[in-house]
Formats: sequence, structure tokens, C-alpha cells
Amino acid sequence: MIRVCNENTKGAIGWCLEAHDLAASKLAAGREKDLDFVSTLLRYRLATPEILAERTATLPIDDKRRDALVQSVWALTARAR
Repeated sequence: MIRVCNENTKGAIGWCLEAHDLAASKLAAGREKDLDFVSTLLRYRLATPEILAERTATLPIDDKRRDALVQSVWALTARAR
């Protein structure tokens, strides 16, 4: 989680998911809209493929699916360019 507190929040503290963690969970969900979201994060460099692949590799899912999701990071990176 990332702490957000500044003049725009008028001193209130908000906690936001880190972009790579959010992207990894979106990959696991696997819906087309989630894949588009991850592709957009990669296109605008709000997430890097190396870190996203690392985070995806730590997901608590079966090995075969995890490996496929890590491979999808690289496919989405190519699609994002």
C-alpha cells in the first residue's frame, strides 16, 4: 500500500494499492478489461514489465497458471508498444 496525503487530500490519509500489485491481481482475474488495464499501465510506464513479472510470480496460484501469467506480462508489454 502507498500512503497518499497532501494538499489535494486536505490532510486526509488515503491508502492505495501499488500499481504492480494491482496489475498482478488484474492479470489473475484475466478479464479482457483487466488485460486492457494492465496493457495501459505498461504503455504509459506506470508499471514496468520486470517488476510486474516478479510480482506475478509470487501469486498464490498453481504453478502452471502462474507461469502462463508471467508469460502474459511479456505479451502485454509487446502489445503496449
